[in-house]
Amino acid sequence: MRFVFRICYEQDIRLVKHGGQRFWYALLLAALVAAPFLLDRFYVGELSFVFIYAIAGLGLMVLTGYTGQVSLGHAAFLAIGAYAHAWLLSRGWPFVAALPAATLLTGIIGAVVALPVVRLVGIYLAIATLAFLVIVEQLAMRWTSVTGGGRGMVVGGVEIFGVDFSSPQRFYFLCLPLLILCLIGVMNLLRAPTGRAMLAVRDSEVAARSMSPNTP
Repeated sequence: MRFVFRICYEQDIRLVKHGGQRFWYALLLAALVAAPFLLDRFYVGELSFVFIYAIAGLGLMVLTGYTGQVSLGHAAFLAIGAYAHAWLLSRGWPFVAALPAATLLTGIIGAVVALPVVRLVGIYLAIATLAFLVIVEQLAMRWTSVTGGGRGMVVGGVEIFGVDFSSPQRFYFLCLPLLILCLIGVMNLLRAPTGRAMLAVRDSEVAARSMSPNTP
């Protein structure tokens, strides 16, 4: 077992703690880069979906894993972002404009939903987010003019600056960098004061209040 003794705060918040981590990260990245050239097209496509859901899982990890709060409505925000992105693409928006616009819209809706539930914790937060999930699910099934209902929405292939990403291999190499960027973003969030406050709330909300992180 490897023990790394830290002697300063900078070592504690460093993204890569030691050379061993750097080696394994590099090995994992090399395996992910080589995967599309070694696997069947079907498995490459499935890995792309794994990356997409991993990005969604990072958001849930921030709330549940690092802050200790339970959300049962995370899939609702994933659906809002997906439908918004697909709807914008169907209206002729380019991918590079539709993606940030859908992300911004989802963030605005999340901020609005947070207003009435920001002070809820535990089972009460879980019930509130579950209710939001049910509302979004019903809207997705019944607002057929926008969502297509149970049939869903059909959009064209992904094209960025004239480059077609419709093939499984190219779409894979579109999803992988986005996942890496999100991972780095979450890791840096935990190094920031906001991330430290989240960890403090998870470990002890009472102690976090006494040390003055901005907790409701």
